[in-house]
Amino acid sequence: MVLTLRVPPAFGAEGDASVANALRRLALGATGCVAPGRLRIRRNDSVMSDEQLAHRVGQLVVDNARAADGDVLRLRAAAPAGRQLSVSSDAIEPRACWAGPPALLLVLAPGQRLDFDVELRRGEAAQHSRFSPLE
Repeated sequence: MVLTLRVPPAFGAEGDASVANALRRLALGATGCVAPGRLRIRRNDSVMSDEQLAHRVGQLVVDNARAADGDVLRLRAAAPAGRQLSVSSDAIEPRACWAGPPALLLVLAPGQRLDFDVELRRGEAAQHSRFSPLE
């Protein structure tokens, strides 16, 4: 997408900030981005509800250079007997699709399991805020 702006010469450092903000929001609203779209939870033995887990996964930042529309990512985790297991975003395979530092999703108690798939979707910020680019 090419965005061409014709800015009057009087608009510079002294220009109205609301006009600059409107132009910024217009450009960001038309920028495509990949984000978690559907989450299919097969098994969740943790105390966290499925809705809370879906919300946390939805907030993860996807690397748009490595992920594509329709990619399916998977997480399988099981806490060993007698020990808790911290499950973070770097446990979701493939790991290359996530940007930024690993984010803690939940903690599994001994013997609990977690298994889900995430389908990535491409969209624009004008459709939903999850497609708003952060960079």
